[in-house]
Amino acid sequence: MPTWYRDVDGDGFGVATDTRCAGSEPEGYADASGDCCDTNEDANPDQTGWFSTSHECGSYYTAYDYDCDGTNERRWTVLGICSHSGGGCVATPGWAGTYAPYCGYTGTWIETCVMDTGGTMTCVPGETVTRVQECH
Repeated sequence: MPTWYRDVDGDGFGVATDTRCAGSEPEGYADASGDCCDTNEDANPDQTGWFSTSHECGSYYTAYDYDCDGTNERRWTVLGICSHSGGGCVATPGWAGTYAPYCGYTGTWIETCVMDTGGTMTCVPGETVTRVQECH
């Protein structure tokens, strides 16, 4: 007889610790296991989306693990860089500062760079936006 896995949130994935053997799928069960947060249908092994809020299961180290692979994967990890090029400034878009924010935290994202108007001829961030780090 096939094994069925308890699927509280109805996302098609159940938990390996609550099983039932039956000839056909019992209500509230699924044929696949691997759900890491069975109270949130967005958290499952097929998830490819990105989220800025915790699914509220487990510790902080896995609370943003929406694809159930055991890690919080940050969407944006590049640091922004302003550099000279051909007498102007070029931006490598990314986070301002020395590190990418952790999941769910807000930071400043550099979009463009401009020449410093203070006469130092250095490139500095121009247009910036506030962004919340998304994870899965």
